[in-house]
Amino acid sequence: MAVGSAIPGDTVHLPSDGGSISVTGRLRSITELDDVALYCNGNEVERFPISGNGNDLDFTYELEIINSGWCHLRTEGSPAERGY
Repeated sequence: MAVGSAIPGDTVHLPSDGGSISVTGRLRSITELDDVALYCNGNEVERFPISGNGNDLDFTYELEIINSGWCHLRTEGSPAERGY
């Protein structure tokens, strides 16, 4: 995941009134997954379906930011596919 040119743990500096920034994600998995969700400040912003074999996804999403905060990606697969 990258937000603009920042990687996880970096700080993104925007004007005081916010702005638009590109969020890019890349997923590779050994098990089949259904989708990837983008969360910002604890709220789901967008969900990206994983088509084809369910093992990989590349995406870019334009995110409008108005407040300081954090973002992360979350994904899950079928409980039957989990290796625990």
